[in-house]
Amino acid sequence: MTPLKVAVLEDEKSFLTELVRSLRTIQTVTVVVYEQTSETFIRKVRETQPDILLLDIYLKGESTTGINVAEIFNLPVLFLSSERKNFLEGIDNLKIKNEFPVEEIGKTFDPVKLNAILKMFIPRVKEYQKTQRVKVKPKGQDEMLINPSEVAMIFAVNGNHIFYFINKKPILIADKSFEHFRQNGFPEDKFYKFGKSHLFNISLTYFEDEKLITEYIFDNGEKKIEKNKVPADKRKEIKNLFLK
Repeated sequence: MTPLKVAVLEDEKSFLTELVRSLRTIQTVTVVVYEQTSETFIRKVRETQPDILLLDIYLKGESTTGINVAEIFNLPVLFLSSERKNFLEGIDNLKIKNEFPVEEIGKTFDPVKLNAILKMFIPRVKEYQKTQRVKVKPKGQDEMLINPSEVAMIFAVNGNHIFYFINKKPILIADKSFEHFRQNGFPEDKFYKFGKSHLFNISLTYFEDEKLITEYIFDNGEKKIEKNKVPADKRKEIKNLFLK
């Protein structure tokens, strides 16, 4: 069985070290990101596309919380926090508004308990991943299943649409509209239509220097960056939607 990729956000360095060390002894997961600050963590999650987020809720010295971070990504999340009782409403809202698995445990470090919780949590994650696959028909190819969370952007050109991914080469879909993709499994609240030709994955895009910026894999397998200037009348809306 391929281990699930885990990203860890924890503001206490010693606890983070112990947590990562413990996770590395569990064969069903592999740690791909571990950070103490939300800004760096968010950037690295966009780059690595983990399967599970392990998040501290209260982040010392930050206005951002682990709940805020979880709201950005359409990913299963396991909260670890000594103050989770103060955030139960936010956790409950996250569970109500989203389909991905959400669980929380205390922050007292207990490797045995962590392992036991992951044994129960991982099957839920795998079932969720199955539901996230959407069927598409690339031009000149057989139908395939793709995960919308891996699509960085969709670009319309000459009646066709190119799907650019964060982790693999693009595919071409012929004679379909943005509305078709939304009606067939692409979550409307996770993609933002920019102008007439772009649909951006909100969790993989950020707003900086008056531009929308998205990383993606090009035809030759190389990573590229798409930068789109945002009109003045759209900047407030987009700034509120896309986290830097």
